[in-house]
Amino acid sequence: MATRVSSSQFVGRRAELTRLEASWKAAVVDERAATVLLSGEAGVGKSRLVAELVARIPEPSLVLIGQCFDLVDRAMPFGPIVQVMRTLHRTLDDATLEAVIGPGRDELAVLLPEIHTPAREGIVAGALFEQLLGAFERLTERVPTLLVLEDLHWADRSTRELFVYLARSLRTASMVLVGTYRSDDLHRRHPLRGVLAELDRSGAVERIELARFDRDEVRELISAIVGSEPSVELVDRTYRRSDGNAFFAEELLAVDDEYRASMPPTLREIVLARVDGLSEPAQYVLRCAAVIGRSADHRLLEAAAGIPREDLLAGLREAVAHQILVTDVDGLEYRFRHALVREAVEDDLLPGDRVALHTRVAEVLAEHPIWFDGGAAQLGIESAIVDCSGDRPVLLRPGVLTRERIESAAGVPLLQPDDGSPPAPGTLPSHYAPRAALRLMTTPMLRTALEMLGAEPLKLAVYSRSVPSGVATGVRHRRMPARPEQAAHELFSVLRELDREGVHLIWVEEPPPGPEWEGVRDRLVRAAAS
Repeated sequence: MATRVSSSQFVGRRAELTRLEASWKAAVVDERAATVLLSGEAGVGKSRLVAELVARIPEPSLVLIGQCFDLVDRAMPFGPIVQVMRTLHRTLDDATLEAVIGPGRDELAVLLPEIHTPAREGIVAGALFEQLLGAFERLTERVPTLLVLEDLHWADRSTRELFVYLARSLRTASMVLVGTYRSDDLHRRHPLRGVLAELDRSGAVERIELARFDRDEVRELISAIVGSEPSVELVDRTYRRSDGNAFFAEELLAVDDEYRASMPPTLREIVLARVDGLSEPAQYVLRCAAVIGRSADHRLLEAAAGIPREDLLAGLREAVAHQILVTDVDGLEYRFRHALVREAVEDDLLPGDRVALHTRVAEVLAEHPIWFDGGAAQLGIESAIVDCSGDRPVLLRPGVLTRERIESAAGVPLLQPDDGSPPAPGTLPSHYAPRAALRLMTTPMLRTALEMLGAEPLKLAVYSRSVPSGVATGVRHRRMPARPEQAAHELFSVLRELDREGVHLIWVEEPPPGPEWEGVRDRLVRAAAS
């Protein structure tokens, strides 16, 4: 069985690392304590960035790391602080340990039983906080200290309150306090949200948010792991499926040959763990959305789900609150925050459920085909489109899934649209071939071609992201939307409209690079080849 691979080389995050190093330098040189909150979704690389900072801190220095734990049934008060105190007990000699914690021995004994002092009864949080602050200040008089509290989204109330107290109280000390948390775990009523708001108002913290890797950083990550320049195909595939999440990219890379068109079981379990924590209505809504595609029009999702509107909205609200689905700016579509979550949810469907949901979606789209352009059409080469509305399913377009996998899931052979058999009722509008010749052009090519046009009117149309200057008389122009989902939504409508206007040639500016435009690019390539 393949094991996860990881890069020993630090990839990306140079600006963020520079900010952390600057905070450390200020703490050491100027004795100006700093508090940094490091956020990002699970797997994006927060711990890896902290580890790189630790590796670059020169001696003399002391690193203390406390980990918060996800305990469902109970909270562990001061859990990460107990770890920190035990690290001090193991690291410092007896004389230094006594000098650091001595004045607060009675209060701190509750966190460090190893000092063999009976804990004072009835200790209030304020007294314990004050003694911890004093211990850390005395510690930093002896050695510059990096104190890291990992995964604050799991922190208990006492730890959260202590973090705020230290952030506001540490001033002239050679210490950098770093707290990390998963931004995608902070639902609307998460208790850490209040802590973050309070710290922001106080101005006592610096916030660093880690974004996903871009395509170049994914290529750099793969290159560092495999030890050579990766193929364009491998980079594109890994970037598209991982969405730039470093952990997902490493997991996919470890099993690329075996699971090129599916998801590794271990990764599926990790991804589905978040879904399993939702209510059944929310999980059902996600299953319906996963069948539709990476994005789903609200009207299509509501019709396909076939459940009471109140249950649908409650499920959607829960999925959005837990950041599994996100809404577009207009609030008309829902999009899986991660492509792998959609993939995992769909793969987890039983064959009967999959066929039933696909059939239901096809039936809805047979009545409302325009809803399709707002949904699965945006997936481009990711999606395999099957019409299940007739007696026999028809493969309208292959995608990442092979024909064999689709037939295995459906339980019956697939017909091809060109088998000579009549099309099934409700065939999806998965493609439109314009009567006009369509040519894809780079931005410089388009600009040059327009400049060379003569004054004679042409039955020519231009579809580009910006309005071309100096366009000859008779040339029609349609502006391509800046948002890829909107461009995918309207593309075939634009081509149909230009056909109705009688144009003979359509010049199209190539979409920008990046996986979010793959759907638009794929559809344009197929239209141009028709």
